[in-house]
Amino acid sequence: PDINSQSEATITAVARGLVLGLPADVAIRVADDGDSVVVDMRSASRYGRHDLGDNAARITDFLAELDQEVAGQVGAAPAE
Repeated sequence: PDINSQSEATITAVARGLVLGLPADVAIRVADDGDSVVVDMRSASRYGRHDLGDNAARITDFLAELDQEVAGQVGAAPAE
């Protein structure tokens, strides 16, 4: 999605766990909040009541990588 022309965009995907390969529904929302951009994420297993921490780890890892990427962009020349 083109987030430059919208105030909000949502990306949906299916992720698979490492151990059993069970699917989880993932949604990432990116919203323009005026002076900043808000990113939130959810991950929900399709089967079972417990995911052994897979969903929390998936979210934590993604947001940590996003933080590193954004930190690397601070002070960089704007993309054309």
